[in-house]
Amino acid sequence: MKIGVVVKTLYLLRHAEAEKRVLLEDLERKLTEVGKNQVIDLAKKIKEQKINFDIALCSISQRTIETCSALLENSSPKTKIENRASLYDPSVEDLIANIETLDNNVNSALIVSHNPAISELRNLLSSEESGLTYFNPADMEILKLDIDTWQDVKANCARASKV
Repeated sequence: MKIGVVVKTLYLLRHAEAEKRVLLEDLERKLTEVGKNQVIDLAKKIKEQKINFDIALCSISQRTIETCSALLENSSPKTKIENRASLYDPSVEDLIANIETLDNNVNSALIVSHNPAISELRNLLSSEESGLTYFNPADMEILKLDIDTWQDVKANCARASKV
């Protein structure tokens, strides 16, 4: 890992709390009132920290779209959003493949997706020895990647921190 050189920043976000899967298809589950409040609280933290995203990649599920839209409307409204089917029920490999498609002019990217893959990706990329992280609804982490291009993303290339 390069020392002191951080070229790319990746923000990983699990969708906020969603309705239980009773009569709805999984893709159609919406945010609960608790989930909507989680997003508003997270947006306040992002604004306070002056975080901006060059792009947001979002799963096609209703709960991730609601999470991403509300977050950006309240914190970084100019961010371009790309909804991608490959981010719904993804594997870690799917997430990495999405990261590798990013244009190298992009320096900060937000991914809004699902567990377990979002947690597994963080744990794979993080060089921290602080143990494994499991994302609860609306959890976000910042990964400072020691890479020159998005295509260089690999295990242990990042330093992780909470928002």
